[in-house]
Amino acid sequence: MLALLKMMKMMKRKMIWCVGLLMTVSTMLSAQNTTKVRLDSLFDALLAGNKAMGSINISLSGKPFYSRAFGYSVIDGSTKVIATEKTKYRVASITKMVTAAIIFQLIQEGKLDFSTTLDEYFPEIQGAKTITIGLMLNHRSGLHNILDDADFTSWKVIPKTDEEMVQMIAKYPLDFTPDSRASYSNSNYILLGYIIEEVCKKPYHDVVKDRIISKIGLKNTYYGGKTDIGKGESYSYVYNNGWSKEPEADMSVLGGAGALVSTPSDLTRFIEALYAHKLMKQRYLPKMQNIQDGYGMGMFQFKLGDRTAYGHPGGIDGFNSVLEYFPDDEIALCICSNGLVGQINDLVTAVMNIVFNDPELK
Repeated sequence: MLALLKMMKMMKRKMIWCVGLLMTVSTMLSAQNTTKVRLDSLFDALLAGNKAMGSINISLSGKPFYSRAFGYSVIDGSTKVIATEKTKYRVASITKMVTAAIIFQLIQEGKLDFSTTLDEYFPEIQGAKTITIGLMLNHRSGLHNILDDADFTSWKVIPKTDEEMVQMIAKYPLDFTPDSRASYSNSNYILLGYIIEEVCKKPYHDVVKDRIISKIGLKNTYYGGKTDIGKGESYSYVYNNGWSKEPEADMSVLGGAGALVSTPSDLTRFIEALYAHKLMKQRYLPKMQNIQDGYGMGMFQFKLGDRTAYGHPGGIDGFNSVLEYFPDDEIALCICSNGLVGQINDLVTAVMNIVFNDPELK
C-alpha cells in the first residue's frame, strides 16, 4: 500500500509538471502568434496607406519565424502583379557583404592579404600604392565615390565595361589620405569585385555562384541584368499621388558594390551562414563586424535599445533593403522594398519593436 501511495504521488507530480510545460508552450505559441498578428497589422496598415511595397523575412535560431510579401512587384496601368515571397528585388549594397565574404575567403586561402595594395591590379588609380585591400573593405581608402558623380543619373542606365568604370574612378583624386578617416564609397567595392575576377580568373557572377550561392543553397539569388518580370523580378516605384516606375540602373555600373538580385529568405539564409562560419573561418567574422568610424569590413552596426545587430542596408533607384543579424538573440531580419514612403530604418525599428515586444526600444 505504501509503495502504491508513493507511485500515485509521483504520477501526480509528473502530471502537474506536464500540465505546467504544456501551459508554458501554449503561452509561448500564443505570444508568437500575437507577434505575427501585430506584424500583419503593421504591413496591412502600410499597404492600405500606400506607404510600402515589398517583402520581409525573419528567422529565429535558423528557423523561419515570419514571412510576408505586401503590395505589387509590377504596376503598369491597369496591370498589377501581386508580390509573393518569391518575388526578387535588386538588393543594391547588401551585395557588398557578399563581395566582402569572398575577399575574406581569398585572404583565408592566401590568394590576397589585407595589406595587398591596389596598384597590383589597378596602378592607374590615383594613390593606388597606398590603398590596401583592408582599407577598401572598411571605406578608409579615400577613393571618391563614383556614384556621386554629377552626371550619375544620366550614365547609370548605360552599360559599362570594367575598363570604362576603372577609368571613370581613376580620373578622380583621392578625397583624403588613405587611413586618415572613413567615408562610404561604392568605388571600393566596384574595384574589389574586379580584383575578385582577376584572382579567380572568372567573371564576378560565376565566383558568387561557386563560392556563395551553391555553397549554402540559395535558390533565388544571382547577378542581375535588365529587369525580367518573367523571372519574378520586381520593378521599383516612388509614390506621388500614385506609384510611378523608376528608371533602372544598369548592373554593370554597380558590379561588386550592388548588382545582386535576391529575396529576403535567401538573404537571411546568407547572413545565418556567415554567422555559422559556413563561408569562412570563425576568426574572420570579428574583423567584418569591427566598427571603425562607422564602418566594418562589409558590415554596419545597428543599435536597437541595448541590442546590437550587424548587417548592411541597400538602396538604388526606388529599391530599399536592409539585412541584419542580432547575434545575442540569433535573429535574422531582411526587408526588401520596391516602393517606400519614409525611411527603411524606421520600418525596421517598428518591426523589431514588435518582435522584441518592447515598444520603448529605440
